[in-house]
Amino acid sequence: MTKIIATFSNGFTDKYNGKRDVKAAWLITKIEDGSVYASGHSNDALAAAKTAASSLRRVHRTFRGTMSLGCLASVMALYVRPTGCKSLREYNDFASKANAAEAAKYKIEIINL
Repeated sequence: MTKIIATFSNGFTDKYNGKRDVKAAWLITKIEDGSVYASGHSNDALAAAKTAASSLRRVHRTFRGTMSLGCLASVMALYVRPTGCKSLREYNDFASKANAAEAAKYKIEIINL
């Protein structure tokens, strides 16, 4: 199999050494200084976009769905109360906004191979 090398707009190159027939590559760079945060290859551009987005740093964990009372008590003690939030819903809103603000510091580039 021939080696696949993705070259991005900033000149960064990423060599794929796997065996899948990848068709897209993704790169995450920090907007502030252009440094490379992460890169990879995916089966198609849509998968690349999803993988890149999920690879971004999360500042705060969010909690969805139901959980036992014991688990809820632990979550409240470990995550919710230290942020000053009074409920899980308030914390999830806070965490979502903080994660979006962190994600705004990065740029994702997707290229088709």
